[in-house]
Amino acid sequence: MSTQLPLPSAESGHRLPPEILGSIFELVAAEAQRDSEQLPSGSSALALQVRIRWLSCICVCKDWRSAGIKHAALWNHIPAVSQRLWIRFALRARTLPLVVSELPQDVEKWNRDTLIRYLARVRVLAYESSPAALRRMLGILAKASGSTLEDLSLAVKEFPGPTLALSPSIIERATTNLKTIRLRNISFPWFSAPTNLRVLDISGIFHDDIMDILEGLRETPHLEVLALRGLQSQLPLLDGDLVSLPHLRRFVLNGYIITVAALSAYIAPHPSAVLDWSAFTISEDTTTDVDRMLEAVTSRCSHPERPSYTESKLACYISGLTEITLSTGLGSEQNKPTTSCLPDIPISLDDPHGSSEEQLRIIASLHRTRWKKLEVTGDLPWDIQGVAEILGPARDLQVLTLRDLRRRDAEAFFYALNPDYMTFIDASQVLHFPGLTSLYVSGIDFGCGKDECDAEEALGDNLDATLQYRKEAGRMLSLLSVEGCSVIEFPDVWNWRYDDKCTRVEWDGDEGEAHAHFSDLESDEDEGDSGEEDGDDHEEDGSSDEGDGQGGED
Repeated sequence: MSTQLPLPSAESGHRLPPEILGSIFELVAAEAQRDSEQLPSGSSALALQVRIRWLSCICVCKDWRSAGIKHAALWNHIPAVSQRLWIRFALRARTLPLVVSELPQDVEKWNRDTLIRYLARVRVLAYESSPAALRRMLGILAKASGSTLEDLSLAVKEFPGPTLALSPSIIERATTNLKTIRLRNISFPWFSAPTNLRVLDISGIFHDDIMDILEGLRETPHLEVLALRGLQSQLPLLDGDLVSLPHLRRFVLNGYIITVAALSAYIAPHPSAVLDWSAFTISEDTTTDVDRMLEAVTSRCSHPERPSYTESKLACYISGLTEITLSTGLGSEQNKPTTSCLPDIPISLDDPHGSSEEQLRIIASLHRTRWKKLEVTGDLPWDIQGVAEILGPARDLQVLTLRDLRRRDAEAFFYALNPDYMTFIDASQVLHFPGLTSLYVSGIDFGCGKDECDAEEALGDNLDATLQYRKEAGRMLSLLSVEGCSVIEFPDVWNWRYDDKCTRVEWDGDEGEAHAHFSDLESDEDEGDSGEEDGDDHEEDGSSDEGDGQGGED
């Protein structure tokens, strides 16, 4: 007679058959019964552990539990827990710390005394509601919160009008265990800051005194995340001592520039901290504050112990119109730098109220030597000397983007990329941006071709001469991308050949786009044939534009 058990159906192939489950349950139950009988009479706790071992078997999953219940022969083996033990469990459950990630919808209707008892043992509490509901909840927490509170998140859905404040008594009762505080539209009692705080995130509109903030932070040496958004203090910081937060890994500031500048200057985070600072002002006379903030972010970003992959961002809005943004190390992993994660420094200066000299001075005050990617846009006037002196220190630059610049401003950058043009300003022939590999040009009017222009050279010819120089100097680009530009003659923008083979060029006359990938040149004979085909295609494309032959002769 065959002793082979029937296989389970295909639909439940990943489950054990009920017959096998039943055998497992019987063996475990028998073992539990035997161990229980061998225990001394006074070992009730150990006997309970043996019974729990059997219970854990049927608690593996709902399928095991269902299979066990279907075997009536096993019911007698199920250990029963005494009423006295259940009462003990119930009493203990009423004293365990609570994790309240979301209160019920009708919590506002709960009896006040019931809520106080309920929240007295809360460990984690998150609550978001109307100003009236938060005002009631803050009053309840002032009486209910105990020493078990570790994580508190309170948020008012809309601006509350009269400022709501977190009661100092809530913090004082939990000062030992409280690690995280997140508040929105609720003010924070700085003089009661808990010593063991790790995360402090405050947002809204508040006018806290700068000195009060610094004194409060001085009591939180273990802080790891600090985010203050909506700072609107107008009182200047006359004098103050540096607040050292050696464990601070993320530092976020947003608000009036006078407040952000002071806090950024007087708070010293960990060298590898992620910085995210943005400031705005209603005053035009902000030079001192801008310098102060730029000096702070520059010193932080240039710290000798600061990893190059650390992300930072600085944004400054002058009169609501000017924006300066500095970003470094976006998203790169430690010891794994990638081209897509190079530091990114977009600069946009469009403030009609500020002089161009002042705006250029602001850029010149940035720490430029570690820049890897630079995007320049806006109406700020550039000349070859300005590019060389202000942006020249960025010798590690690898990616340059020129977007929506006027022709003469774009021309200044093309000139600065070619040392031969430095003779225009009686300057030494220095190769700026020697590590440049990619150039993106977008939204620039290249104007007419050489024969139609009164100028000695068309803008496209200037770019072409610059690219040729860098090729001969061994500093050839790997990618040039021209997008959305006004270009009349394609050869005026592009006329490259390597050993009688054209680069791979993608040109769309309707969209005004050209992309050349210099690093994709073919080298062997088979690929050389395809390269010639590419060259023929290029000439055909060029013949559709005016002046194709002229571009080849220039």
